Amino acid sequence: MINPLFGQLLLHLKLILHPMFSLRKSTLIACILTLSIYGSVNATQGAWSAGINFAGISRAHYFQWVINGKAYIGTGSYVAGSNLTFSRDVWEFDPINNTWSQKADFGGNIRTGTLNFTVGSFGYAGCGADQFAVYNDFWQFDPVANTWTQIAYFPGTPRVYGHGFGMDTVGFAGMGRTFTAAGSTVTYNDLYEYNPNSNTWTAKNNFPGITRSFASNFRVGNFNYLLAGQSGNPTNQLWQYDASTDTWASKSSFPAGNRIGMTTLVVQDTAYAGLGRSQDPVSGVTTYFNDFWMYDAINDTWTRYTDLPAALRFRAFGFGIDSLGYVGCGENVATTYNDSWIFNPRLTTTGVGLNETAIENLSFHYNSQLSLVTLKELSGNYAWTLTLYNSNGQKVYSTRIRNAQQFELAVNEFAAGMYILNADNGVAQKAFRFVK
Repeated sequence: MINPLFGQLLLHLKLILHPMFSLRKSTLIACILTLSIYGSVNATQGAWSAGINFAGISRAHYFQWVINGKAYIGTGSYVAGSNLTFSRDVWEFDPINNTWSQKADFGGNIRTGTLNFTVGSFGYAGCGADQFAVYNDFWQFDPVANTWTQIAYFPGTPRVYGHGFGMDTVGFAGMGRTFTAAGSTVTYNDLYEYNPNSNTWTAKNNFPGITRSFASNFRVGNFNYLLAGQSGNPTNQLWQYDASTDTWASKSSFPAGNRIGMTTLVVQDTAYAGLGRSQDPVSGVTTYFNDFWMYDAINDTWTRYTDLPAALRFRAFGFGIDSLGYVGCGENVATTYNDSWIFNPRLTTTGVGLNETAIENLSFHYNSQLSLVTLKELSGNYAWTLTLYNSNGQKVYSTRIRNAQQFELAVNEFAAGMYILNADNGVAQKAFRFVK
């Protein structure tokens, strides 16, 4: 059986059929046979390790951004005894120093379930609710100045648990739910575009699926994706939004059932999703999850990865920075969490012997700010051949080293795009993908 991760990478780049692929057919067959021998039929993709706990009070239903290589989490709610407590504090995670630090509090009132997005180097958050009101104010955060500035009010009905995402120059927000004076719930399918240059909102085409709250989103390339959520009962639908044409397209549904409050993240232009909560429409029984899946946007397919080795939960944070993903906090029944977990999608947990174990010691990291690739633990009795391929299957770099604790490759002179670095010691291979 071919190592599934490397097989997916080959499929993504169409290396087998590409005319510029520099390996001979016999060499390719040998590579596949080697992976068949040293890959495990019981391989579990993706490895988790415990991270540093979130430094604020445990919580769920917050906003989150990634800006210039750092993550931000703010507002939200947490369980204090039998009471639900709301917050407005904001925290920054620095993956290089592995630290959380508190930033300026959110500019508006305490709240939970905000809509949020990023545009350029700024974060945006607004709407949401507390125990007294549902809001439609919106705010911009400058992480350099550590300041909040109020912007134009969201033009739709005040709401909570909606959907927001940012593209290159504009942001989008909409959907979600609100509550009537009679106590009933109203869910929306509207969408609005925010232009930071003019500080204006513009109505876009309504979402064509059922009205939606508690959905999750991620961006791959020039498309945004809306996953699961509910209008009454939960759904497992996946939709793709093309901002350039203001159109939606239905994609392959999440294969593990209907959910709300799922966690999504993107690592080097590949999406991962899981966790969340479901409720049986007949019995009313609520189920929480800790499974995790990869979504292949090119082939519109789902592949299961390793489960989160922690408590089942929904509305947990999830973000990707460089080659790693981070998941944590969230809620289960009447418990909120402050733990944090690091997800490495390139590692595969197996039990097939010394050769695979040795190659699993490889540590790969791509620093997008420095355009620097780092491999560690290239040890053992074998010489390593390191080969870099671009998205056209062309070999753009190759070197051979022996027993090196650390190898660094500056890729700042290479063109922007997706690359695969293949490490081969003649006995086993491992491939790592990154996007420059």
